[in-house]
Amino acid sequence: MTDYELVYLFKEVTRLASDFFLGYISIVVGFLAIGLFFGQMLSRILIILTVGLYSFLSIAAISSIWREYQTFEAMALQIRKRAAEGADLAWLPVVQAPEIAFRVAPISIGLMLVVIFCASIYFFFQVRGIDPKDFR
Repeated sequence: MTDYELVYLFKEVTRLASDFFLGYISIVVGFLAIGLFFGQMLSRILIILTVGLYSFLSIAAISSIWREYQTFEAMALQIRKRAAEGADLAWLPVVQAPEIAFRVAPISIGLMLVVIFCASIYFFFQVRGIDPKDFR
Protein backbone atom coordinates (compact mmCIF):
# COMPACT_ATOMS: atom_id res chain seq x y z
CA MET A 1 0.00 0.00 0.00
CA THR A 2 1.37 3.40 -0.94
CA ASP A 3 1.62 6.30 1.48
CA TYR A 4 -1.19 8.11 -0.33
CA GLU A 5 -3.49 5.10 -0.04
CA LEU A 6 -2.67 4.71 3.65
CA VAL A 7 -3.42 8.36 4.42
CA TYR A 8 -6.64 8.23 2.39
CA LEU A 9 -7.75 5.05 4.14
CA PHE A 10 -6.92 6.58 7.53
CA LYS A 11 -9.09 9.59 6.67
CA GLU A 12 -11.95 7.30 5.63
CA VAL A 13 -11.71 5.22 8.81
CA THR A 14 -11.77 8.39 10.89
CA ARG A 15 -14.82 9.67 9.01
CA LEU A 16 -16.60 6.34 9.35
CA ALA A 17 -15.92 6.21 13.10
CA SER A 18 -17.30 9.71 13.56
CA ASP A 19 -20.38 8.84 11.45
CA PHE A 20 -21.04 5.78 13.63
CA PHE A 21 -20.60 7.95 16.73
CA LEU A 22 -23.07 10.55 15.46
CA GLY A 23 -25.54 7.79 14.60
CA TYR A 24 -25.28 6.41 18.11
CA ILE A 25 -25.85 9.84 19.63
CA SER A 26 -28.98 10.16 17.46
CA ILE A 27 -30.24 6.82 18.80
CA VAL A 28 -29.60 7.96 22.39
CA VAL A 29 -31.39 11.29 21.86
CA GLY A 30 -34.37 9.51 20.33
CA PHE A 31 -34.55 7.09 23.24
CA LEU A 32 -34.33 9.92 25.77
CA ALA A 33 -37.08 11.82 23.96
CA ILE A 34 -39.33 8.76 24.03
CA GLY A 35 -38.70 8.38 27.73
CA LEU A 36 -39.33 12.05 28.45
CA PHE A 37 -42.40 12.65 26.32
CA PHE A 38 -44.10 9.25 26.24
CA GLY A 39 -42.66 7.41 29.25
CA GLN A 40 -45.80 7.51 31.35
CA MET A 41 -48.04 6.47 28.47
CA LEU A 42 -46.10 3.31 27.59
CA SER A 43 -47.45 -0.03 28.75
CA ARG A 44 -45.14 -2.64 30.23
CA ILE A 45 -44.88 -4.52 26.92
CA LEU A 46 -43.97 -1.33 25.04
CA ILE A 47 -41.37 -0.47 27.66
CA ILE A 48 -39.80 -3.92 27.25
CA LEU A 49 -39.83 -3.54 23.45
CA THR A 50 -38.43 0.00 23.58
CA VAL A 51 -35.64 -0.84 26.01
CA GLY A 52 -34.87 -4.10 24.19
CA LEU A 53 -34.66 -2.44 20.79
CA TYR A 54 -32.61 0.43 22.21
CA SER A 55 -30.25 -2.02 23.94
CA PHE A 56 -29.80 -4.04 20.74
CA LEU A 57 -29.11 -0.93 18.64
CA SER A 58 -26.77 0.46 21.29
CA ILE A 59 -24.74 -2.73 21.56
CA ALA A 60 -24.44 -2.92 17.77
CA ALA A 61 -23.42 0.74 17.52
CA ILE A 62 -20.95 0.53 20.41
CA SER A 63 -19.28 -2.54 18.92
CA SER A 64 -19.05 -0.87 15.50
CA ILE A 65 -17.57 2.29 16.99
CA TRP A 66 -15.13 0.22 19.09
CA ARG A 67 -14.00 -1.72 16.00
CA GLU A 68 -13.50 1.46 13.97
CA TYR A 69 -11.45 3.11 16.71
CA GLN A 70 -9.29 0.00 17.02
CA THR A 71 -8.67 0.25 13.28
CA PHE A 72 -7.96 3.98 13.77
CA GLU A 73 -5.35 3.09 16.39
CA ALA A 74 -3.67 0.46 14.21
CA MET A 75 -3.56 2.75 11.18
CA ALA A 76 -2.24 5.70 13.18
CA LEU A 77 0.58 3.55 14.53
CA GLN A 78 1.31 2.26 11.01
CA ILE A 79 1.52 5.82 9.67
CA ARG A 80 3.85 6.79 12.54
CA LYS A 81 6.01 3.75 11.79
CA ARG A 82 6.26 4.63 8.10
CA ALA A 83 7.10 8.24 8.94
CA ALA A 84 9.87 7.03 11.28
CA GLU A 85 11.24 4.85 8.46
CA GLY A 86 11.64 7.92 6.28
CA ALA A 87 8.37 8.20 4.38
CA ASP A 88 7.22 11.72 3.57
CA LEU A 89 4.43 11.69 6.17
CA ALA A 90 5.88 13.96 8.85
CA TRP A 91 3.43 16.73 7.92
CA LEU A 92 0.47 14.74 9.23
CA PRO A 93 -0.84 15.68 12.68
CA VAL A 94 -1.13 11.97 13.51
CA VAL A 95 2.64 11.66 13.29
CA GLN A 96 3.24 14.55 15.68
CA ALA A 97 0.71 13.45 18.34
CA PRO A 98 1.94 11.31 21.24
CA GLU A 99 1.57 7.57 20.74
CA ILE A 100 -0.30 7.09 24.00
CA ALA A 101 -3.20 9.15 22.59
CA PHE A 102 -3.87 6.48 19.97
CA ARG A 103 -3.59 3.61 22.43
CA VAL A 104 -5.97 5.23 24.93
CA ALA A 105 -8.55 6.50 22.39
CA PRO A 106 -10.44 3.20 21.80
CA ILE A 107 -10.57 2.43 25.52
CA SER A 108 -11.72 5.89 26.60
CA ILE A 109 -14.31 6.18 23.83
CA GLY A 110 -15.62 2.68 24.57
CA LEU A 111 -15.97 3.49 28.27
CA MET A 112 -17.69 6.77 27.46
CA LEU A 113 -20.21 5.00 25.23
CA VAL A 114 -20.99 2.39 27.90
CA VAL A 115 -21.51 5.16 30.47
CA ILE A 116 -23.83 6.98 28.04
CA PHE A 117 -25.79 3.75 27.54
CA CYS A 118 -26.17 3.10 31.28
CA ALA A 119 -27.06 6.73 32.03
CA SER A 120 -29.71 6.78 29.30
CA ILE A 121 -31.37 3.63 30.68
CA TYR A 122 -31.33 5.20 34.16
CA PHE A 123 -32.80 8.45 32.77
CA PHE A 124 -35.54 6.56 30.91
CA PHE A 125 -36.81 4.93 34.07
CA GLN A 126 -36.36 8.06 36.21
CA VAL A 127 -38.45 10.33 34.00
CA ARG A 128 -41.30 7.82 33.93
CA GLY A 129 -42.08 8.85 37.51
CA ILE A 130 -42.27 12.57 36.67
CA ASP A 131 -45.59 14.13 35.76
CA PRO A 132 -45.36 15.78 32.28
CA LYS A 133 -47.36 18.73 33.62
CA ASP A 134 -44.32 19.67 35.72
CA PHE A 135 -42.49 20.75 32.55
CA ARG A 136 -44.92 23.58 31.80
